[in-house]
Amino acid sequence: MAEGFRTIAVKKCIGDRVPGAVAWNLFDIDAKFADVESTDRCVDYLNAVGKN
Repeated sequence: MAEGFRTIAVKKCIGDRVPGAVAWNLFDIDAKFADVESTDRCVDYLNAVGKN
């Protein structure tokens, strides 16, 4: 973040014993620190890097 890069948090890689806590934390992360994305979207992005 200090260098201007935005972190990507993959939804399926974040968990907790309390499902409601996960939903709230993902909301908070997305609002403040990172882009919360699906696995498929992240894989598609990584496959496209450097192809343009």
